[in-house]
Amino acid sequence: LDPQHIDAQVEIGKFMLASGARDEAMQKAELALASKPDHQKALLLKSAVLIANKDTDAALEILEMLHAKNVRDPQLIQMLAAAYFIKNEPGKAEDTYLQGIAANPDNAGLLLALTKFYRTTKKPEAAADTLAKVIALEPDNNNHKFLLANLYWQENRTDEAIEIVDGILETAKGNMDTYLTAVRFYSIKQRPDKVQQILEDGIAQDPQN
Repeated sequence: LDPQHIDAQVEIGKFMLASGARDEAMQKAELALASKPDHQKALLLKSAVLIANKDTDAALEILEMLHAKNVRDPQLIQMLAAAYFIKNEPGKAEDTYLQGIAANPDNAGLLLALTKFYRTTKKPEAAADTLAKVIALEPDNNNHKFLLANLYWQENRTDEAIEIVDGILETAKGNMDTYLTAVRFYSIKQRPDKVQQILEDGIAQDPQN
């Protein structure tokens, strides 16, 4: 109905890129930029296509230009940090995340991205500290807590991991989905004693489950 609906063209481009149609996605980005050269979402789409095509330098040129104008946009921050990481510049990637988090201290998505970065770069203590900040922002999200327990377990901080999972279960009385998540957690860790204990506790609370 409206071929000049730039935002819609860019959104279609995102779907195309996600499905692997890079050329078509770039066409959508260029179509939008022909009408509005400073359209940030179109520039981000173009950068994403360039990264997918392994033209990281060209993507960085665009992303750095955008970042100089807007240091707060979470999507831009994550893309720029990812491009630096691909470019094998982890220091710049970390600095980008930290600057973005300083500008968006309540953005759990950026903190989770930094947590993943620290895990990838083998910095478990930094990953755990960052994830603790996510938990402080979203204390009711048990997925974050299980992730932290997993980090602790990998670092042989088993007692701390168990304490976290015990705390989750204490606040999840009657929630069998959470109990089953804990069962999967301990199954992977090869702790059948904990698995049996949790299953028996769950059955005691819900005998027909």
